[in-house]
Amino acid sequence: MVIRKLALFCALCIFISACSPLFGPRPSEAQTSLPILTPTPIPTAPPLSIPTPSDPSWAANRLAGMSLPEKVGQMLLMGIEGRDLTDSNCQLLQRLRPGGIFIQAENAANPQQLRQLTRDIQRCAQTAAGEGSDQAKP
Repeated sequence: MVIRKLALFCALCIFISACSPLFGPRPSEAQTSLPILTPTPIPTAPPLSIPTPSDPSWAANRLAGMSLPEKVGQMLLMGIEGRDLTDSNCQLLQRLRPGGIFIQAENAANPQQLRQLTRDIQRCAQTAAGEGSDQAKP
C-alpha cells in the first residue's frame, strides 16, 4: 500500500512539474516568432536552340526536288533485323528511302560491328541516292 501511494505521489509530481510554468521557459526566453525561410530559386535550363539552315528556302528547295514517294519515305523510321545488312534489307532501304534507321542493341555485339553496320547502311543509302558506292568509302 505504501508503494502504491509513493508511486502515485511521484506520478503527480511529474505531471505537475511538466505543466507548471516554474520549470518551463520564462516568457522573456521563449521564442515568439518562427525563423523566416526564404525560398531557394530552382535553376532552369536555357532554352534549346534548334539548328536551322542559314537559307530558309533550303527546305522548300529540297522538298520541291522530291517526288511524293520520296517525301513519304522521309517520314518513315525503319529498323533492321540482325547484325548484317542483307541484300533484301538494302533493297528495301533503297526503295523506301526512310528518314531514319532505328538500330537496336541486338544489331551489334560490339562497337566494331556497329561501325560496320552503319557504314553498310550509309553505302546502301548513297547508292540509292544515285551516288556510287566507291564515293561512300571513308
